[in-house]
Amino acid sequence: MFDRPDALLLARIQFAFTVSFHFLFPAITIGLASYLAVLEGLWLKTGREHYMDLFRYWIKIFALVFGMGVVPGIVMSYQFGTNWAVFSDKAGPIIGPLMAYEVLTAFFFGSRVPGRDPVRHEPGRLLDTAPTGHSMLLMDATGDYHRQMKREFEGRGAALVVTPLMRLRDAEYMKIVLVTVPEVTPVSQAAALQEDLRRAGIEPYVWVFNKSVLAAGTRDPLLAAQLAGERKQTERMASGLAKRIFTLAWLTVPPIGFAALSKLVSKTSPAAAAHA
Repeated sequence: MFDRPDALLLARIQFAFTVSFHFLFPAITIGLASYLAVLEGLWLKTGREHYMDLFRYWIKIFALVFGMGVVPGIVMSYQFGTNWAVFSDKAGPIIGPLMAYEVLTAFFFGSRVPGRDPVRHEPGRLLDTAPTGHSMLLMDATGDYHRQMKREFEGRGAALVVTPLMRLRDAEYMKIVLVTVPEVTPVSQAAALQEDLRRAGIEPYVWVFNKSVLAAGTRDPLLAAQLAGERKQTERMASGLAKRIFTLAWLTVPPIGFAALSKLVSKTSPAAAAHA
């Protein structure tokens, strides 16, 4: 069999190697994300810095493991659609929910910014604009699961079924925040992601311009090109690309902790500017 390998055998070997390598990392990130959530919750409740020290230590390991898991995850998702297209079509209702769970836990926890809404005291939710393909995999998986549940419960309590896609479409339950930097390529990637979300019936709540030199108020002539580029992207956003814009100025000291993050959204904060 191995003397004259055919396309099927090669595809099996390739997929076995990819999934074996990839599986190690989501298993760590899913468990570690829960641990990080507990540490953050204890820090918010007690204010004790040793919880935040532990959080900062483990978040570095989490970020490293998450980044390493993304690479084989992209390859694996494409293999499902190329090498095993028929299998994916037939077994979609089964593997779809499992992949949705993996993406929701590993990717959403990885792209979430720790912190709470200081006004409503509710968890904040973010969707990263990283062009890894995980966002679209999430849309496909949750869509498959949504359709399968509707078919299963049609005529017998379908109105009581709540799926992940329904949660994502519920603007009162889920606030989708697109975070980018005011440069051409990141804004274009975020705009493409917004179009994909809208096709799935999901409307982003607000765009966040992070690390804006223009909002920092600098007049340094060495940054003239950077300032001009940011003005173009700001005009592009204001022309109708985003319904709401929140601009965060470039900060020399990163905001760490609930108090520092709360200052960014206060009305007197010089580092942030909101645009309706």
